[in-house]
Amino acid sequence: MLGCERKRKRREKEKMAKPKDYTIGLDIGTNSVGWVVTDDQNNILRIKGKKAIGARLFTEGKVAAERRSFRTTRRRLSRRRWRIKMLEELFDEEIAKVDPSFFARLHESWISPKDKRKRYSAIVFPSPEEDKKFHESYPTIYHLRDKLMKDDQKHDIREIYIAVHQMIKARGNFLHDESVETYRSGMSSLGGRSERNILSVQTLEELNDLFAENEGTEEVELNVASAEQINDILTGGHLNADSQKEISNLLLPSSFPSFDDKAKEKQVKKLINNVATNISKAWLGYKADFSTILNLAKVDKDQKKIFAFALQGGDEEDKVQELESLLEQSQTDIVDRLIEIRHAIVLSEIVPVGMTLSEAMIDKYDQHKEDLITLKAVIRNTKDKKKAAKLQAIYDLYVKNRHADLAKAMKLTGIKKRSELLDPEELKKGISSLLDDSPEAVEIKQRLEEKTFLPLQRSNNNGVIPNQLHQVELDEIIKKQSKYYPFLAEKNPDESEEAQKKAPTKLDALLTFRVPYYVGPMITKEEQEAQNGH
Repeated sequence: MLGCERKRKRREKEKMAKPKDYTIGLDIGTNSVGWVVTDDQNNILRIKGKKAIGARLFTEGKVAAERRSFRTTRRRLSRRRWRIKMLEELFDEEIAKVDPSFFARLHESWISPKDKRKRYSAIVFPSPEEDKKFHESYPTIYHLRDKLMKDDQKHDIREIYIAVHQMIKARGNFLHDESVETYRSGMSSLGGRSERNILSVQTLEELNDLFAENEGTEEVELNVASAEQINDILTGGHLNADSQKEISNLLLPSSFPSFDDKAKEKQVKKLINNVATNISKAWLGYKADFSTILNLAKVDKDQKKIFAFALQGGDEEDKVQELESLLEQSQTDIVDRLIEIRHAIVLSEIVPVGMTLSEAMIDKYDQHKEDLITLKAVIRNTKDKKKAAKLQAIYDLYVKNRHADLAKAMKLTGIKKRSELLDPEELKKGISSLLDDSPEAVEIKQRLEEKTFLPLQRSNNNGVIPNQLHQVELDEIIKKQSKYYPFLAEKNPDESEEAQKKAPTKLDALLTFRVPYYVGPMITKEEQEAQNGH
């Protein structure tokens, strides 16, 4: 009874001491909430004998972008599997006539030869000997595509499937609205002309308009009269630091704006010079400062790295997104236009003027083969065996040589990630310091400077390849081989004029069909009924 009486008195005392008015203050962060309770004089109150102040900690929440990227990837891979399944159905009847186990071999091609589950010893053809002959005839998929495009002779249906399968699997981007014929017209081997236009007067005029509409760059005006000269440099190949300086000078106006205020005149001249320099760097894949291009007065030290980077590498898209999250719409428009031009330049480097995509990739293969002979000669003749071993290790990492000990190579070179070497500047840094003064080494240094040494068929830059380049080659293969296999030219079931013009055959439709961005997961009627119960 005595204990209950004490509790009652304490509650009455607290009730009497409770102020009429009080304030709760909250400090809400990403992984904590701080709180305090005060009276009108900002004195911290006490609750149950303790000061009414504290903090609640919790795990920081993850932004939806990360989950969305995983979801997008799952959908992309799911839709790719759907396309491959449709392709198999189109080819199944014809392939079953000559090789009933063809698809079964392909489906288990990922299984190691040492795995007991593997039933077949070959992949494309029934025997290893036939497979070996096939790979000797076509060292890469692009050798096969090129042969099928240009050869009127009947080819094995399995070869045709392998070529079309690669196109359907990795079919390029859909960022450009130009017709297939527009791309075909630039391929001399297919009857087109040997010229390409990356930069035009109109392009520079549009860029000048964007600068004029953006606060802080109203006085920036690039020299539109030099568009043709710049285009010749960009399409001429072997772009290097000298090319960058030449383009920078050509972008400068013939006369700078004049002002009564000479200090302002000097300031504007400096701005235009800096803008031209950084634009030319951005276009050629060198590190550029976008805060200078946009004339941003104040950039925090922590954000400087966000604004200064090179438009290349696997993380380019992430860097651009991070940058544009800090910009206004008028600034983003300028950045996007510069990136479009950069991608056109990269595409020109991947597929030189007058070439098909396969011809360009075969050219890379042949060039890489020649460069490797030169590099091996340097490795053999290097007296310092430690340097020679490092050179070999760098090459093994660069090409991801499956016959080499890559873990040992990373330890020897100090390279933490193979992806570092895919940056031409990092590759140059890694190799140049190990080279001597021999004629072969001097040649390698020059080629590294030009970013043309050891070109790869597969690189991060391939993301700029448009879908239309693959369709051009698909249509050529259909044209050459449909006389032997009529099903290849089977018409697109969509009879609308637009569909027939864009994708006249079923294979074209499979290559070019896109699920609209606003459509969620693809689900069949049976799957929906199974989930809903009706």
